[in-house]
Amino acid sequence: MDIDVRRATTNDLPEAIDILAECSAWLKAKGIAQWPDRFPESILLTSIEKENLFVATDSGETVATITLQWADAMF
Repeated sequence: MDIDVRRATTNDLPEAIDILAECSAWLKAKGIAQWPDRFPESILLTSIEKENLFVATDSGETVATITLQWADAMF
């Protein structure tokens, strides 16, 4: 494994959305309705613009996404 973590760019947007959709489906399969089926592109774009969205790659393939949230209105 050769995991690298870097700030996401707009080029990473489709893969980040796909990864989050896969995680959402996994949660729903476990009976947890926590996330939307697909996150709106605008939310991730805002995180990219704020430099809060990161992607992890393994040998060049995007395998994870990480978003730093400094506050959460729900909590």
